Amino acid sequence: MSKINTVTADNNLFICFNRPEKRNALDAESWDLLANALLEADTNDSILTATLKGDQSSFCSGVDIASMLSGDANEYEKPFNKCIQVLREFSKPLLAIVEGPAVGGGATILLHCDAVFMGTAAKIKYPFSELGLVTELGSSALLLNSLGYLKTFELLAKSDWINAEQYHALGLANYVGIDFEKEHAKFVESLSTKSIASIKEIKHILKSLTKESLSKALELETQGMKKLFGSPDNLQAAKEFKK
Repeated sequence: MSKINTVTADNNLFICFNRPEKRNALDAESWDLLANALLEADTNDSILTATLKGDQSSFCSGVDIASMLSGDANEYEKPFNKCIQVLREFSKPLLAIVEGPAVGGGATILLHCDAVFMGTAAKIKYPFSELGLVTELGSSALLLNSLGYLKTFELLAKSDWINAEQYHALGLANYVGIDFEKEHAKFVESLSTKSIASIKEIKHILKSLTKESLSKALELETQGMKKLFGSPDNLQAAKEFKK
């Protein structure tokens, strides 16, 4: 059973997290599979959009902490960095359907998406201050660019759960409600009637305007993660996680 499944529907490629027993957490293999699925979608001329999807119990719980604590941390760096690069360079519309919790890396992945559709049970959490770590995937810059300093600091420092309605009110989701799948399908259909060359160029321009801040964020996040990983706060959080 693959940890990442792909299903094509018309011009859209669904990229589905498939580790329900781990709340769709991403280990080294998962990051690599996710990157490869995105690369396939970006280079396949028959694919117009790609959509990330989990399930009702979890969209994605981010990094597989249990796997990292078992001694596999060094295996993460290459596939993790590969996936970040692919997310940054993905030229087509990248969408997400979120039915359940999105935590840590699962929440930060959403910030790279061009449209997000949420069910009413969806919720978001940036747990980094609880884990004694820093943000990842450039989310510090992505949140700052979207929300400004005060709100970004509040969300990251407090690590509170953010429900779907709150997330939508922040301007980080396109739709919240019971018809999220229908709204997603309507969005994909609308894009299919437009010029894909134009859409890709629009995305390129918009992403280019924040490219420098994203690069700086990734650099600082890497430094911060190396500084804090294995710190007393982080080790205590890991100890609590194992309980």
